[in-house]
Amino acid sequence: RNAGFRLSRATLYRAIGKLRESGKLAYFADSPAALYEYRKQGMHHDHFRCEKCGKIIEFCFTDLELLKKRCARRLGVVLSGHALVLVGLCPDCRRKEQK
Repeated sequence: RNAGFRLSRATLYRAIGKLRESGKLAYFADSPAALYEYRKQGMHHDHFRCEKCGKIIEFCFTDLELLKKRCARRLGVVLSGHALVLVGLCPDCRRKEQK
C-alpha cells in the first residue's frame, strides 16, 4: 500500500506461496511473526534472531560453510540448501540485562 500498489490479500498470499515453492523466498518458522526474506542467487547467509527484541542479524562464516560440506560428505548426501537460525540475546539486549 505504501508503495502505491493495490493488491488483494489472496493475490499476495498466492505470490508468496509461488516464491517459496521456487526457493526465492525464505520463511523463518521460528519467528514470533511471519518473517520472509528474498533469497538472491549465490548469496547464502545464515541468521541470528534475538529472542528478546526480535532483531535479525545476518552472517556468513566460512567455518560454517566448511562444516556444512563436511556434514554432507559424512552423511553421503547432496545438499540443495539449508536454513540456520541461531537464537539468543543480541548485544543490545545483553547489555540491558547486565545492568
